[in-house]
Amino acid sequence: MSERVGAIKKADAETVWFYGFGVYQGETVPPENIGGMFSRLGIPSPTILLDNGYTVYGCECWWSSENEVKQIIGDRAVVTVSPPNCQS
Repeated sequence: MSERVGAIKKADAETVWFYGFGVYQGETVPPENIGGMFSRLGIPSPTILLDNGYTVYGCECWWSSENEVKQIIGDRAVVTVSPPNCQS
């Protein structure tokens, strides 16, 4: 499983706050400081290893294939942000 994906924190009509591109790693239970209810209940969440070495979970972002995310971003301004708690 090495699908290239992108992870978005949030977006509006002009700006996309973007965690980055990376590789989908399958589903794992996030750490408690990140996953909240997911981790307490043992619910797996999509896990993405970003190119910058950080891990972001599907429960923290909107994510899809790299090509689809590029299309969604389009010509909007991109603000790169660090994932919550920056797990590497």
